[in-house]
Amino acid sequence: MSPADPIFVDVLGAATPGLSAPEVVSADSRDILRAANQTHLPSALLAAIVDNEQAGAKLAYGLSGGVRRLAASAAQRQAAGGTSGVWRFVSHNVGLTQMSWEDAEAQGPRLKALGLRWVPIPHNEYEARSLLNEPRLNLLFTASRLRGYLNVSYHRPPNDVQPYADAWVYVAGPSWHNRPQWLESGHVWNYMWNGFFKAALYQRLLPAWARTAVFEW
Repeated sequence: MSPADPIFVDVLGAATPGLSAPEVVSADSRDILRAANQTHLPSALLAAIVDNEQAGAKLAYGLSGGVRRLAASAAQRQAAGGTSGVWRFVSHNVGLTQMSWEDAEAQGPRLKALGLRWVPIPHNEYEARSLLNEPRLNLLFTASRLRGYLNVSYHRPPNDVQPYADAWVYVAGPSWHNRPQWLESGHVWNYMWNGFFKAALYQRLLPAWARTAVFEW
């Protein structure tokens, strides 16, 4: 049975402890691989972040994800007028990986260092929210932000672009995306373990799901 087979995805989702979203990772596998390749990160890190964030949208029989989408839509409509007002506090994170729109505004220098000059850099909340609703751009902004953390953690320059491939990044990447303060203070929590094991799983599965991917847009 091919790992890309939808039956395989269903079986994997049913057999995985806790909530998971392998169908989303499979559907976006090419963009995940492209973004990881462009930012010199293991693709499994992005896959684990996508899975954990999209699995969270299934809480309360999908109500969590529905409320998230409605709030994001309302915030974007309000932001078109200059500011989303109170909605910016209700919907601070956007899209596939729940990337902060404020963090997206700060990624220009690192994306430039990575040679990704074609990526549009937002200058306000509305632009940031609009770009983050594009899965491939959401993944790129998330990967750039993740590199920023890893560079600090590994005592590299802020815009260093050298690859990361050691075992610790499989723990640090998804954990930092969720709770940076907890990771830095040595906490252990469910998301950390879920992210690590999902990253290990997707390191093997993702290339098969995206075996026809082309790494240039």
